[in-house]
Amino acid sequence: MKYLITESQLDKAKSVINNLMISELNNILDYDRTSDSDFINIYSQERGPDFFILMEFDHSDGRLFIDESFLDKFSSMYPLDKEQSGKFISDWFSKAFDVDVMFFDY
Repeated sequence: MKYLITESQLDKAKSVINNLMISELNNILDYDRTSDSDFINIYSQERGPDFFILMEFDHSDGRLFIDESFLDKFSSMYPLDKEQSGKFISDWFSKAFDVDVMFFDY
C-alpha cells in the first residue's frame, strides 16, 4: 500500500518532532547545575555513585561537552544521527544559556 504525503503534512510532522526534542531538552533546565566565569555544568538527575555531568560548557573555548550516553539516547529517540543530535543540542544550549557554542564534544 502506498501513501502520498504532501509537503505541508511533512512540514507539520517535522515541526511536531522538533517541538518534542525541544521539550525534552527544556526538561534539563530543571536539573542541578553550576555556573561560574569558566564553566556551566548540568548534572544528571541520578544520585549516588552514578551522579555525573550531563553537559559542560567551557567559556574559554566555546566547547560544549555532551555525555555520550545522553547523546546516544537522544539520537535513538529522534530521527537524527549522533552528529545531528549534537548540533541540535548545541543550538538549544546556545539559546537556553545565551552563550556561543563553537563546537561540541562527547
